[in-house]
Amino acid sequence: MVLLHQPQAEAKQITFSADLEPALTVAGDPEQLKRVFQNLLSNALFYTDFGGWIKIFAHQVQTQVMIEVTDTGIGIAPENLAKIFDRFWRSDTSRSYHSGGAGIGLAIVQTIIQQHQGNITVESQVGVGSCFRVTFPSNSLKK
Repeated sequence: MVLLHQPQAEAKQITFSADLEPALTVAGDPEQLKRVFQNLLSNALFYTDFGGWIKIFAHQVQTQVMIEVTDTGIGIAPENLAKIFDRFWRSDTSRSYHSGGAGIGLAIVQTIIQQHQGNITVESQVGVGSCFRVTFPSNSLKK
């Protein structure tokens, strides 16, 4: 998935790095899980300016698989953090018109994650960037 988005990152001179633990598994629908991370990476690329960076981290932490998508994008205002997973909510409606987005991507992401017994949280600062953290129960615990 990282390789799929590499050309877009290069076009915007975004440093794209990944720290991915091998052999992580999560029980679920592979296509739906792929959709989650395609959306998170696409958003990170869209909202990160030229010369920024995006980091993907995926590791097992105790009994969970934790995946983080962190960027140096425009960030999300504190008053908007609680709304970003609402269907059709957009912080900037003019941007949705130009990007073709309808404001349902993160709502779909949250629904898919919850259907897989997972959780998604976000930390963000305007002008600094965002970190979307997804956790799932691990399908194969380390011994």
